[in-house]
Amino acid sequence: IGGYCTPVMLSTGTADLPGLYSYMLMLGVGVIAIAKYKDWKMLNSLSFLFTYSLYWAALHKFYKPEDFTVAISFASAFFLLFAAIPVMNNIVHKQKSNALTLLGMFMNAALFFPTAFYLITDQFEREWVAVVSIALALFYVVQIAVFITRSITDKNLLVLLTGFASFFITITIPLLLSDEWITTAWSIQALVFLWMSCRMKSNFIRMLSYVLYFLAFGHLFIFDFQKNFVFARNMDYTHEMLTRLMTFGTFIASMALGYLVLKRENAGAGVISEENDTREFIPQTASASVFAWLGAVLLFIYMHFDFYYMSRTFYPPCQMPL
Repeated sequence: IGGYCTPVMLSTGTADLPGLYSYMLMLGVGVIAIAKYKDWKMLNSLSFLFTYSLYWAALHKFYKPEDFTVAISFASAFFLLFAAIPVMNNIVHKQKSNALTLLGMFMNAALFFPTAFYLITDQFEREWVAVVSIALALFYVVQIAVFITRSITDKNLLVLLTGFASFFITITIPLLLSDEWITTAWSIQALVFLWMSCRMKSNFIRMLSYVLYFLAFGHLFIFDFQKNFVFARNMDYTHEMLTRLMTFGTFIASMALGYLVLKRENAGAGVISEENDTREFIPQTASASVFAWLGAVLLFIYMHFDFYYMSRTFYPPCQMPL
């Protein structure tokens, strides 16, 4: 507490972000050094609390656009610093993660990403935030790979790492792509996750694929359906038809392929052990049935509306019969 309060008590009121953040980073490195030998959770928690509090307080009071490089660099350094502590406990001390450790990992990501988002969007286009989300996804994917390679048994930690990686991959799509491509990208990503879950025998990854299918379905009917059918301008039928085929067609094809993946999954051991996996919330046979029926219903709806607009464009008398 004394170490982190020192720069506050000695403050002269002038801006010196590099000096302050370097001092905080030095204290953080000291905490990491201690964490290698001692699992002092109170020390880790206090360091986390004071670091982010001082970082945001100084940013609010002194930040200027020309300080962007300093601010984003030290934010990244602080994130990596506190991300290393759970790894230290899990790999070095061979300890399973507890609720406090998982909460710390969640808060670290939950504080860093909005900070990076604010700093980047303050000066650049929103698309540049995707650089951070992709980097975070890769960061967690690497940890998952190390986790599996070392055959570590810690279900809660693996589930959290997989959830983080999936979340940052998912939000990268709307950051980079226009609205027309979001449903298509999420549909493909959901199918890939479903295939991965069958190959790795992971119930948790399968649940993530279901969540992605739900997001794609929601975007399809809340945004794409309104834009392509309800408020269709019908000025260029060919272009609008191709857009509808891309969004609805990709999602329906993803559902059909997902059904085949679920039906053809072979039994046997997977990459993820049962000790590191969640239980199966939705039976596989029930999921396959939902995929088949929902895909068939969506195909009917899509073709119904597309025939309607095609007839209205080329031969109106056939509109109602079709």
